Amino acid sequence: MSIHRNAITLNGSLQGRGAGGGVAMCAGSDNYLVSQNFICGNFNLGDGGGIGHLGLSTPGQIEFNQILFNQTFNQGLNRSGGGIAIAGEPPAAPAALTLGAGNVTVDANLIQGNQAGSGHGGGIRTQRVNGRDVELSPQEINWYQVTITNNMIVNNVAGWSGGGISLQDTAVSSILFNTIANNDSTATVGALLDEPNATTPKPAGISSERHSPGLDAVLPSGGQSRRGFSNPDLAQNIVWHNRAFSYDATTGPPRLVPVLDQTAVGDCPAGAEYWDLGVLDPGFELKPRFSILTVATGDNISEDPQFLSEYCNGARVLRVPDAGTTMQVASEVTEGGNFIDVRFGPLTPFGNYHIADTSPAVNPCGGGALASVDHDFDNEGRPPEQPDWGADEVPYLLGGVVDYSSGAFGGVLIGTTATLTITATVSVAPVTFFSSTDPAAPFAKTADTCAGTTVPVGGTCTFTVTFSPTSGTTSSGSFDVFNDALCSPQTVDLSGKGIGGVVTFSSGAFGEVTIGTTATLTITATV
Repeated sequence: MSIHRNAITLNGSLQGRGAGGGVAMCAGSDNYLVSQNFICGNFNLGDGGGIGHLGLSTPGQIEFNQILFNQTFNQGLNRSGGGIAIAGEPPAAPAALTLGAGNVTVDANLIQGNQAGSGHGGGIRTQRVNGRDVELSPQEINWYQVTITNNMIVNNVAGWSGGGISLQDTAVSSILFNTIANNDSTATVGALLDEPNATTPKPAGISSERHSPGLDAVLPSGGQSRRGFSNPDLAQNIVWHNRAFSYDATTGPPRLVPVLDQTAVGDCPAGAEYWDLGVLDPGFELKPRFSILTVATGDNISEDPQFLSEYCNGARVLRVPDAGTTMQVASEVTEGGNFIDVRFGPLTPFGNYHIADTSPAVNPCGGGALASVDHDFDNEGRPPEQPDWGADEVPYLLGGVVDYSSGAFGGVLIGTTATLTITATVSVAPVTFFSSTDPAAPFAKTADTCAGTTVPVGGTCTFTVTFSPTSGTTSSGSFDVFNDALCSPQTVDLSGKGIGGVVTFSSGAFGEVTIGTTATLTITATV
């Protein structure tokens, strides 16, 4: 089944337990494709304001759509997935497991300005993806999984958590090469009121939750990375400036905190609290790699991604007395927190989240390419070496790539010197080599045929390195190579271990010796 090249706008669903204000994919919609549609301004009292996938349908593909300004909101129920909801059906009995959702890929969509007003996942929500599939097979390859790639997930709003993406009971998922920026969580769901008329902030960019007890019980004990909570493979994304607000109506009019004042539509005022990644339950942690984050650790970086044009959500009317010019809260305090609605703007296509050619996301040093992601948001090819991070690939900036052979010497006899030739191989574009540094003892570089040469694609040059161990310890070292290739200077790592000599002894057997006599035997030690 294919749904493609349609304008799906201004529709509504009043079935609080259904899915999909604009498009609904219900159980049995196997092999579906939702592609190149304009899905805008739809509303749902259930899950999925723009697109709702409910029940077991596999596989499914949602690609190259514009999913804009759709909303889920339900005064009495927590309903999620302002842009897209992917969910298995609730189990038939409380102690049973869901049949799951099936394998679904969400690729190269613009998911912008959507709102899950009473739940999770302003942009995308996945829930009950796994259940019986895990119970029936201990092999992860047989479990349903959600793959989220190349999407621009921007300026969405969630009333609970995960303005960009929210995951629940999703044992296997991948979030790769996405731009997830300027999404907001508002903590305006009634269940969050921890004191009269006030809440605390929740994760705003990507949010995850603890597995349900039933799913966690059937996950195999050997799959520790899949147990406990929805733990996606997170790599090569831009997750940037996702804002976490709280709700306060203790004094004065209801408002979001911090109160931010815009001077123009789309301004991003100072004073925001950013929360890019988080798990709602304590004791768990999302672990992104090779990504741009607002606050970075490990092999991630924290640098301005240089979007061509970004904006922040704010009030629909620029000047609102006594409430600042941030997103506005309409609430009915007598409803016990069940009716808190957040109004925000602009509600027209705005901004451009492609990256400048000077962005740190262009040809970054780390991560490599993933064979399954060979294109970007615009369906332009991603190179096999050094793809850009985030949804957008800047194709024409790719330079030469240098790969080095191993610098591992292995075991070398103490007091001797071993020699190793390290080969540099050039691919993609010619590389001009300038110079290289010297490693520290017990390593030494004795020759460099690369410096001062331009090596063509497929060509090689070499470095000669020695290792002279003086003890039986393991040694490590490195030297840097400067050139005009990507990631210059590259560091070549060296390692080796000193080992002692081997001693063998001749026989110590005397044989038969006459009683009362003395026999002499020479035992020879050979090294």
